[in-house]
Amino acid sequence: MLRARFLRRMAPDSQFYQLFNHLPRVSFFAKDERFRLVAANRHFVERLGFQCEDEVLGKDDFSLFPARLAENFRRDDEEVLRTGQPKLGIVELFFNRQGIPDWFVTHKLPVRDTAGRVIGVMGIVRAQGGAPRAHGPRPRSALANDTGRAPRR
Repeated sequence: MLRARFLRRMAPDSQFYQLFNHLPRVSFFAKDERFRLVAANRHFVERLGFQCEDEVLGKDDFSLFPARLAENFRRDDEEVLRTGQPKLGIVELFFNRQGIPDWFVTHKLPVRDTAGRVIGVMGIVRAQGGAPRAHGPRPRSALANDTGRAPRR
């Protein structure tokens, strides 16, 4: 009750999510029901090679990433939108800021409207560093080719 009252009092443009700009090595994003970015923190924006959030707003994964990656991201987003359930601990191999393959962990949660309907997806991505642990979710290589092996350089 207290939280609901507080959140109703917030100005629509207060950008509560900007707190994520101050968490080191954490990328934050939010997408609408059409999978367009509606919010992103500085780390997410800069990791994609942009200077400011306005440059990525309205774009979807297919305009920002190679098709193979975008398909994986879209599949996860569709599942969250369809089920209304979070998808946590997604371990993926992806390029870090230096262009070197590294392990990342993604958590995706539904965004709901005031009636409780799912209207989008929000998430965080952080570098795990090193190989994933033996226990936990099976890693998904975003760099793998159709055979499931990493591409040759």
